[in-house]
Amino acid sequence: MMTPEFSKRVLTELQKGLPLTEFPFDTLAEILDCAPSDILEVLNTAIADKVVRRFGGIFESSALNYRSTLAAVNTPVDTPVAVIDALAQKIQSDSGVTHSYRRSGTPALWFTLTEESARFAQHQARIESLLTPYSVFWLPATEKYKVQSIFQLSAQSEVSRLDPRHFERAPIEINDTLRAIVRKLQYHVHPTLDVYGDIALSLNLSKAEFLSSLQLLKSTGMMRRFAAVLYHRAAGVRANVMAVWAVSASEAGEYGRRLAESSAVSHCYYRDVLHCGGAIPGGLFAMVHAASPEDLQQVIRTLSEQAQLPLPYLYHSEHEYKKSSPVFFESE
Repeated sequence: MMTPEFSKRVLTELQKGLPLTEFPFDTLAEILDCAPSDILEVLNTAIADKVVRRFGGIFESSALNYRSTLAAVNTPVDTPVAVIDALAQKIQSDSGVTHSYRRSGTPALWFTLTEESARFAQHQARIESLLTPYSVFWLPATEKYKVQSIFQLSAQSEVSRLDPRHFERAPIEINDTLRAIVRKLQYHVHPTLDVYGDIALSLNLSKAEFLSSLQLLKSTGMMRRFAAVLYHRAAGVRANVMAVWAVSASEAGEYGRRLAESSAVSHCYYRDVLHCGGAIPGGLFAMVHAASPEDLQQVIRTLSEQAQLPLPYLYHSEHEYKKSSPVFFESE
């Protein structure tokens, strides 16, 4: 019988990544002591209930020769919400813009941009022209302490922290087969008990060729994992905030690593904000999650105390304009 606790454990394991074996659901079933069909049933139910947003590959943009950055639009404090909404609409359809939010405080409009390295500056200029007369603060991460959107839904499933440097590998040539696999897996994949065999067939590859390529993508850091991506609010993680601490670049490493140890933190970076003229209060950024707004307040206090930091500036999400995964190799 499927219990809520079993479903939470399955979804936690599926976020961590499907094993890169011939029959991955069988491999995972041995870990969970259940039938492979039980795992598939939980996954399909979560997809139907819009708890799982996407099932597929999660890729490292820098390893694929892409660049990614956070950005904020430099609007005055008293800018009406209608103006912020109109600015967001101007960049909404841009495939390089993967996340876009109106947040509390100033700046109010935040977004992420991912683009092939050779075209990145040109894409930035195009975005800037769309947002005229307002300027854009480009905030690329200079240090990464954690990049791991895995929500521990079950206490029975441990989620270990992966150092972002784990995904930094010497670049290799990305051949046509690897490009085709990335193009396929960056979108939602229909799960089946022989999911890798079915994907291989759709790409006119043997299952052995596909698995070998998938393992290469993983070992070289181009793919972090093949996994389920959740709508975190639907999964019970209903509150989050972008927290910003004012620390110097020389101190950020130690503080960032302390924050990254918490399971409540999914992302933690240091960003250069000196060019922002004080509009952004600090450079140590973390995305912090909790089950409720009340829990989130306590988590922020605990995080700050444990890291020996003052309370951060908080940018709460007031409206989500867009949330999608990066798209790679589609313009070729």
